[in-house]
Amino acid sequence: KLGRDEEAVRQLRVVLKVKPDLQEALYTLGLALTNLKRYDEAVTVLNRAAALYPGFAEMRSALGLAYNAQGNFQKGLDQFKRAVEIEPRHPGDRYNLALTLFRLTRYQEAAAEAQKAVSLDPAMEDGYRLIARAYDAGGMRDKAVKAYEVLLEKGRGGNAEDNYRLAALYQQSGRTEEAAASFKRCLDKNGASFNCAFSLG
Repeated sequence: KLGRDEEAVRQLRVVLKVKPDLQEALYTLGLALTNLKRYDEAVTVLNRAAALYPGFAEMRSALGLAYNAQGNFQKGLDQFKRAVEIEPRHPGDRYNLALTLFRLTRYQEAAAEAQKAVSLDPAMEDGYRLIARAYDAGGMRDKAVKAYEVLLEKGRGGNAEDNYRLAALYQQSGRTEEAAASFKRCLDKNGASFNCAFSLG
């Protein structure tokens, strides 16, 4: 994969010498540089492309991902906001906006945007997971419990960590039988989980 991205970068730079403003070439180059973890170069290319094509939502989203990869979440957030302004019904951009808000510890806003993402794509398991994690991280225990319960219903029982987190919330609420059942589901999902085994033991 890295070799393909390196070759793509080489070929795209050749193309851009001839046609420096070619939209698809700039976009693809930005993605390839991001895949190669050459984030500063990716940001430079994608910023230039976004200036040339301000209405291209995918370019804004790619730039947001590159900024996030740098750890520059505020600038990433600005780009995802622009992307959803252009394409408000794109669930992936909504999810990335929500995830960036989560990384900025803006948990209630993150949950609200993730809710919009799953309303656009009801099969988006990661969206339900992000809603639950945002409520959990924000100390909104009752909402977190309900969100994890929805996640487990929509996401084929969730993964081991989902069940462990829900079990811990049940335990905090004094719902011991439900906590034990969730710890058991956690162990069923991952028999090697020390946390699940310890909690059940």
